[in-house]
Amino acid sequence: TGGTTGTPKSVVLTNHSINAIAAQYQKAEMGFCRQCTFLDVLPPFIAFGLTVSLHLPLLIGCRTILAPGASIEDTAKIFLKRKPNYYVAGPAQIEAILSQPQVEKLDFSFLRLLAIGGDALSAAKEQQISDFLCTHHSKAFVLQGYGMPELSATVCTEKPGAIKAGTVGIPLPDVNVKIINRESGLEFGYGEEGEICIMSPSVMVEYYKDKVETDAVLKTHKDGKLWLHTGDIGSLDTDGFLTITGRIKRIIYVSENAVFYKVFPKQIESQFEKMPEIRSIAIVGSSTLPESCHLVAFVVINGRDSLKTQELNDFAHEMFKSYEQPLEYRFMDELPRTKLGKVDYRALE
Repeated sequence: TGGTTGTPKSVVLTNHSINAIAAQYQKAEMGFCRQCTFLDVLPPFIAFGLTVSLHLPLLIGCRTILAPGASIEDTAKIFLKRKPNYYVAGPAQIEAILSQPQVEKLDFSFLRLLAIGGDALSAAKEQQISDFLCTHHSKAFVLQGYGMPELSATVCTEKPGAIKAGTVGIPLPDVNVKIINRESGLEFGYGEEGEICIMSPSVMVEYYKDKVETDAVLKTHKDGKLWLHTGDIGSLDTDGFLTITGRIKRIIYVSENAVFYKVFPKQIESQFEKMPEIRSIAIVGSSTLPESCHLVAFVVINGRDSLKTQELNDFAHEMFKSYEQPLEYRFMDELPRTKLGKVDYRALE
């Protein structure tokens, strides 16, 4: 696992779970064609890199360009040089491509599918990328998906004909998703937020030699089925689209006037990303001690744009409750990232 919000763990997968992911994608009508090209910049020893970027292309008769050691900047150069038909990456990799000076004049008609995962992408940025592709002659849509190593890779994804901005799509074939009340274990209805639980043939066997951690996430429910508790917070709508609203481990407890509040930083980050000057933002708590914790925002601005702390304060005052407003802003050239390209929140903390 990536270890962005906790200690990295080794996940035990089986031939069956790895094959299940490939079969689910084959049945999902993603539009894959034989003899087309994938670009894989993910390490092949992580679940997604092994299953979707390597195993799946081989099964459907596609070529995979492997570049697992490339930096985010080098990834952009490889993409523009090799012009793959299918590309799956994190938001940081996509931003690096779009920031290259030559892309404004480039014809993107070669790109048939652009899928984004690993980190959240706001609806505003999703629309921005889709508009760019459209004006550069690509028929590809920005597809968001959701998964984790414990599930061998993706379990929900947008796909051609099933796209809804701000969501991570619908379940793949043979995947069941439900939202539960973490305290009572009862299932929520449509539109209600709770912990996301998944039942899928791709679920892991265990965390390697770690029964305590395994038992904390793999649980048999009253229906007699084994469900994986993801630790993510979200909701399902009546069309079956899943929306991610936060991660349990990324809840920040903030104290104001001797009252403690739960803050979900992802929701605040998504609002800030609507400001055109902001390229990316990450919010963390200033301390592990709740009684002294306040929010700190790390901000990366776009290109030549300028942004002052007072403008951010004014925006926060208008958009958020007082306890949700960062008390400190730090400007950075880039956010720190893990080896998998995800924002390294632990480093920021």
